[in-house]
This record gives sequence, structure tokens and C-alpha cells, in this order.
Amino acid sequence: MTTAIAYTEFGGPEVLHEIPVPEPVPAAGQLAIRVTAAGVNPIDGKLRSGRRPSGEITAPRRVGGDGAGVVTGVGEGVDGFRVGDPVVFAGASGAYATDVAVTAAHVFPRPPQVSAAEGAALGIPIGTAYQALRSLAVGSADTVLVHGGSRTRSARRSSSSPCCGERPSSPPRPKADSTASASSAPSRSHTARGSPTACVQALRRA
Repeated sequence: MTTAIAYTEFGGPEVLHEIPVPEPVPAAGQLAIRVTAAGVNPIDGKLRSGRRPSGEITAPRRVGGDGAGVVTGVGEGVDGFRVGDPVVFAGASGAYATDVAVTAAHVFPRPPQVSAAEGAALGIPIGTAYQALRSLAVGSADTVLVHGGSRTRSARRSSSSPCCGERPSSPPRPKADSTASASSAPSRSHTARGSPTACVQALRRA
């Protein structure tokens, strides 16, 4: 049975629940993917809690945009993928699910040295880094100082969990550093998304 995590009211994690959904059939230009890990991003919690306005809820609203899994179906006009390929994806709709259909342009091969959990966590952080570098017009002769950052967690899908995976642990506190400036505290929210091609470049370097 195909299921997904959704909510019908705004609130904390307790409003999330598992619902049955139709098995996705890939349309032209899409891939069907069996999800093995889903990215857990700050924007997911903001939308679920209502802190980020998203309109009135009139039907169960699904969660998540990034993930990793295995191709189970290939839509018309899609080249370069076949059933059984391990992949990562970004910018999907309702990634907290057993299966999703994703536009092929947002799906990338996952090499064996990148785990499903690592691949699922790439979308938002890489998009944020890509957007920052483009916005600053960083060139090959420039030096970039990264003085704050955060990590995006991913959760492996588990039928026993109401959140489509294990409850992620809290990120480690930064060690004290007498040379660090007051502005070097880790950033807790990265919601900007850059070009999906950045994901491919990162995977190829892994």
C-alpha cells in the first residue's frame, strides 16, 4: 500500500499522520520513485506550524520536497534512467511518502559512495550555497570565509514512525572558540533554493 505523511491542521509534529494515497504513475517527463530517505528541512516545519503562510487547509496537505530512493517507473520522454536506478531528488511534492512521482529534471543519479540519507539531505543546503555564491559573484580568484552554517537532516522511511523516518537528533553544539566572532553562531534556517544542477555537481565530486 502506498502511504504518505500529511496534516489537516497547523501545529507541531503531533499533527502529522499517515494516510493512504494512490500509487504514483509517472506522467510524461516524470519518474516514479520508491522513497528510502526523505530530507527534513526547516521550511517543512514552518509550513506545518503555520509560521509560513500557505493558505487555508482544505484537504490533507503533504510534506517534504527532497529525498532519495530507487526508480520504479519511467515516464514517456525520459532518457538516462531505468527501473532500479538509485537516485536523489529535490523540489518534489510530498516527499514524506513511500512513493512519489518527480519531474525528471529534478532527479539525479546517486553514486554508491553517497548513502541514501546523505543524498536526501543535499537539496536545501546545496541550493543555499549555490545561491550565495551566485549572488556574491564569487570567482576563481576569490577566497570565501564560511563562518556559520547548519546541517539539514534526513530520515530513513520507516513504517513504524509517524514522521516517515527516525526522529532526527539535535545538531551538536559548536565548540567554544576564543577566536570566533559573535556572528559565527550556526544559522538555523536555510530555505532558499538554487539550481538543481548544483546537486549533480556535488554528487560527482563526492
